Amino acid sequence: MAMHDATEAIWAFVILGSWTAFESLAGDLWVAGVDNDKGQAVANLTFASVSNKLKRPDDNLRPTTIYKSGINPKTNYGSFLRAVGSVTFSNTTGHQKLLRIAFGNDVVRLFDEIENDYIEGTSHIQEHQRHSAGRADKKFVDRIHGRFPEFDSIKENDLLQPDGELANKLNTVAAKLGPSFSRISTTCSRHLKPLSSDAACGSCAACARSSIAFPASESQNEELKRP
Repeated sequence: MAMHDATEAIWAFVILGSWTAFESLAGDLWVAGVDNDKGQAVANLTFASVSNKLKRPDDNLRPTTIYKSGINPKTNYGSFLRAVGSVTFSNTTGHQKLLRIAFGNDVVRLFDEIENDYIEGTSHIQEHQRHSAGRADKKFVDRIHGRFPEFDSIKENDLLQPDGELANKLNTVAAKLGPSFSRISTTCSRHLKPLSSDAACGSCAACARSSIAFPASESQNEELKRP
């Protein structure tokens, strides 16, 4: 029994560590993508901010505090938004919302394309490990049932007991999905969206340096054909 409990604790730790690494990397790459864009992403986020689609900064935050941080919102808008608490990356819903606002739906497609969105399972399991004593609640059941067969038998208040196979699957999706967002840091502000490597802008050094292929949408391809 003690050995079984210890093994389950190891798998739980693997899942929690996988999510923590994904959360940190994906958040950092989002910030880097916005900081480096200076074009459409910044405009999208500025409009989202005035439309109350981003979180409100802490009421105790003062302009002098921002000034002393050394972050210039004109040149590092992504870093600025994270510093004032307007963007957070605590779950997949938050990640997808911020990616969609800044970079459009093409980037968000990665959640479904890489390991069939199992990162959602990683997110929910780690959340309930940390905040619900490892037990499923109604929120967990409602969001997970019917999406991932490994969770279909779980009922409300059941103890979440991931095995090695599931822990490995959830670790794999986090390891694949997080680095894939490095593509947004090569976004060209002239083109506004991530481009396929064969559609690189000849006048854009960032595009010319990019060696990561990103599937361009039909609308992008049509736009690139125009003189």
